[in-house]
Amino acid sequence: MPAINMQYFILAASLAFIASSQVTHAQGPPPDKDGWYALFDGKTLDGWKAAEEPKAFKVEEGLIVAGGTKLTHLYYVGPIQNAKFKDFELKAEVKTRPKGNSGIIFHTEYQAKGFPDKGFEFQINNTGSDNVFRTGSIYPAKPMNRVVVKDDEWFECHLLVKGNKVVLKVNGAITMETTLPHEAKTERTLASGTLAIQGHDPGSIVYFRSIRVKPLAGEAVTPDKESKANLGRGINLGNALEAPKEGEWGVKLKAEYFKAIKKAGFATVRLPVRWTAHAAKDASYTIDAKFAERVDWAVDQALTNELNIIVNVHHYDEMDAAPDEHLPRLLGLWQQIASRYKDRPARVFFELYNEPHDKLTEAKWNAAFPKLLAAVRQTNPTRPVIIGPGQWNSIRALDKLELPQDDRNLILTVHFYDPFEFTHQGAHWAKGSEKWLGRTWTGTDAEKAAITKQLEKTAAWAKAHDRPVFLGEFGAFEKADMKSRARWTHFVAREAERLGFGWCYWEFCSGFGAYDPKAEAWREPLKAALIP
Repeated sequence: MPAINMQYFILAASLAFIASSQVTHAQGPPPDKDGWYALFDGKTLDGWKAAEEPKAFKVEEGLIVAGGTKLTHLYYVGPIQNAKFKDFELKAEVKTRPKGNSGIIFHTEYQAKGFPDKGFEFQINNTGSDNVFRTGSIYPAKPMNRVVVKDDEWFECHLLVKGNKVVLKVNGAITMETTLPHEAKTERTLASGTLAIQGHDPGSIVYFRSIRVKPLAGEAVTPDKESKANLGRGINLGNALEAPKEGEWGVKLKAEYFKAIKKAGFATVRLPVRWTAHAAKDASYTIDAKFAERVDWAVDQALTNELNIIVNVHHYDEMDAAPDEHLPRLLGLWQQIASRYKDRPARVFFELYNEPHDKLTEAKWNAAFPKLLAAVRQTNPTRPVIIGPGQWNSIRALDKLELPQDDRNLILTVHFYDPFEFTHQGAHWAKGSEKWLGRTWTGTDAEKAAITKQLEKTAAWAKAHDRPVFLGEFGAFEKADMKSRARWTHFVAREAERLGFGWCYWEFCSGFGAYDPKAEAWREPLKAALIP
């Protein structure tokens, strides 16, 4: 018995050593300091297995070259995670030749022939034959026909999969932010699986310089949680696209503005847009193409800088004066806006209408906005939509606002400028405002209590109706003294945050502006008040 036990011990130890060696091999090379694993060694296709057209894939000068004469795929079968990824990030450096068509399929499995039956594809296709699914779209679930990068230039594809949430970025800008399979009109589902590179049409050439993956752990973020928390601290890009013509009110948007806003610590920009100055008045209500492209540019700038952006309808004065007559036109505008941005990520928010007032009473507004919302939902079933009460989005009118209970992707907005005689002193559009010059706000207990009372009323309404709150406008005009402006701004912003509201200061670089466009610098007292 002792001899048998010793033999057993030696055998067990040997097996354990072999198993240990195999496990170490199965784990593959270690990650870098940030947790990223390289799936391509820059020299060989070790760890990869080609399907029906092996000659379609080769390594030349440190690059994977994906070509071929017909549709084929190169599957990852290597040791990292045993080639089974569930929640993960992926980054790939890619370059397409003209007419190049490829993609990275995820949550798939090896298949000897044809397009994989499982998984979804991060499409890579700038000028290839498919003009419906361009680079940054998700095949076959979420098309996008915008071309966001050029052939013959290196770009980064960044994929995040966590739970049912999928985010695609190209050169750091989000092109898709969605949930699968819930938003995908397809029988495919997310589960887990390996990755594959696609070779496509005859003559198609696409290069891959680096492919890295980072496994993730933890709870998936749901769209509902994200939409409630996503807006954070923001600023309005006022007096630009809301003017009858951009520049007419002294503001022209620049790419540098979005960079400055992001660098300062803001999460959101609100983009007031006077669509009606650039749309037909006949029954087509067609939006001018060049103006729409200018709005596209602003949306792209926000996304490139990883900012949320709120697109609204601003200054439709005729709607306020004659709502029954102008509702069809407003409806036509929203059908076009919603369709135009339906494939943009969830960080693009819609706001149906800025400050309904005058003849657009609370009752008229309650009857009108469900029609606008229905038009949006035809193409954007889960897009976060912002809606406020009547009387200039006033807290006073909150009790008359009737949001539909069955749409849980709605965010309440209110605007706040109390005490009005302080915030609007000297404002030329406010009747009698010259008489208010010299008003200060010193932050007495009574002054603070008046503000807190209004904001807490909003919080109570939101809690009773289970809605997130976005304080869409607040600010004090430049005629007030800077110390009072900064003091008031700081208090309102901190109270909003205490109550769980996202907020958006009015505005960036005009009469209320926190930024001086001539000096190309922030007005520090206001910036510090907003982001201490």
